[in-house]
Amino acid sequence: MKTLGAAILTYEGAAMREAHRLAASQYPHPLERVEASFRLVGDRLASDVIVRAGIRIAAEAASCFPERNIDPFRTWKAFVVGALEESVAEGEIRDGVRIEAAARVLVSAGMGTKDLLTFTNDWDSAGERLAEVASFVISGMRREANAHDSANSL
Repeated sequence: MKTLGAAILTYEGAAMREAHRLAASQYPHPLERVEASFRLVGDRLASDVIVRAGIRIAAEAASCFPERNIDPFRTWKAFVVGALEESVAEGEIRDGVRIEAAARVLVSAGMGTKDLLTFTNDWDSAGERLAEVASFVISGMRREANAHDSANSL
């Protein structure tokens, strides 16, 4: 059973890394890359039951694989923090946005969406839903956000 679980985790991890690579190759701007990564991961969740099995194992049975040091939240947060820091350097993020807090909100929203998809078994909409939540959170950080949005800083 452990061998099968490990193989599923390896497959799922490779699919997630490929989604990140694809987003990076298609979207030069870091905020677009984050949104694309959320959509691409959602598309994989929608189309691949093994990827869904991997995220379930990672979320519910990580302690069975201590050698892997599985922490999906930490992994996604590191990815998002890196992209947000790059966005700050490029002037895409408005002043006052707290990067660590914004990354926690974005990753939490993504993981909550994934959990809702699991609960409702609505995998067909995973790409759209995850892109939507990423876009919504990111819109509040963009430099071009309007004055009302600036009052609701993350």
